[in-house]
Amino acid sequence: MANAEDYSTKGPPLLLQLKELLENMDTRYLLAEPNIIQVYSLLGASSFKLSKLKDRIDVLCGVDSSCVKLGGKGNVKAYLPLAPLPPEYAYPEILARASTRVLNELNKLGSIPLVHDYHDLVTGLNCKPRIGCIKNKATAAAPLEPGSKMETDMYRPLICLPMIFSPRCIRTRRTIYLHVPWLTIGYPGSFKTIICAEEGLHCGYVIDGAKGLVETVNGRSIVLESRNLSLTFLSINTFLHNMYSKLDASRINFKRPHLWIRGNAIIVDLRVHHKSNNTFRIDALLWNPSPSPSHIVVMVSGFRIVSGFIVHTGEKLMPEYDRVGLVLRRLGVVNVELILRSTPRILALRASAP
Repeated sequence: MANAEDYSTKGPPLLLQLKELLENMDTRYLLAEPNIIQVYSLLGASSFKLSKLKDRIDVLCGVDSSCVKLGGKGNVKAYLPLAPLPPEYAYPEILARASTRVLNELNKLGSIPLVHDYHDLVTGLNCKPRIGCIKNKATAAAPLEPGSKMETDMYRPLICLPMIFSPRCIRTRRTIYLHVPWLTIGYPGSFKTIICAEEGLHCGYVIDGAKGLVETVNGRSIVLESRNLSLTFLSINTFLHNMYSKLDASRINFKRPHLWIRGNAIIVDLRVHHKSNNTFRIDALLWNPSPSPSHIVVMVSGFRIVSGFIVHTGEKLMPEYDRVGLVLRRLGVVNVELILRSTPRILALRASAP
């Protein structure tokens, strides 16, 4: 397993930022995060704050089923989250800012942007180039201005919001303040999805859980009504929108995308190293936002993937020329290193020909 110090010079910058964030986070906030154990596993580090629980808990597991031994002598196992959602919760801005870094790093390969299979929340099209598009259209859409209130006419509705590498859904009678890029509120068959439309993709909301009342404190938002709810598509689309909103259209000058992700996965952070004239090294942090395992394929047009491995486990990957596949467990996060070599010009021209 790689040491945490190695990531400052080798891995995606987000890992080092997360390490600093967790070191300064209150224990109650740590225990409210469903997927925090996996972050510690990625860093190759342990948490002194969590080890204080060893008198009551021997093994602590995250929502992705990864576990850590706290040093106790018994057989008591517990699963996160162990603490209620704090009265005030702010989604870490370092996760939102990472998408801009992904865009800038991709430019080192000579072309952008990153392309995903996608789901359009407004038109309701689940588009996958291999199978076409599936309709799942939102029934209504409306703006939500700062200072306005939205009534759901529901008592203690289900509230879902993004946290560190995992969404969390709660029902509460309390009044809570959320500073998040999106949230959903409702019951199965009738959901309202509130998406922040600000440039930083963070808006403030006050939610009265008992009355099902949402008040916008700051930031403009869009409210979508639908019968179904997909937290996976919300997570992917929020990331893509945050990245593409900062993209200069004049920089798009390619016929095929350089980096294509197939399957339920997001490259949440990226670092590209130019090793020689025609060789690059990519350090990518991949996240599966789905509650189910997902087989993903990373394809790099114009390059041949020479080798690859998962950094924190040492598992070698088996590339197939310009693509490599791997399986991510539910809500799983992996740090992948790929060595790329530029495709000879004659092959690149043949591949880009119509």
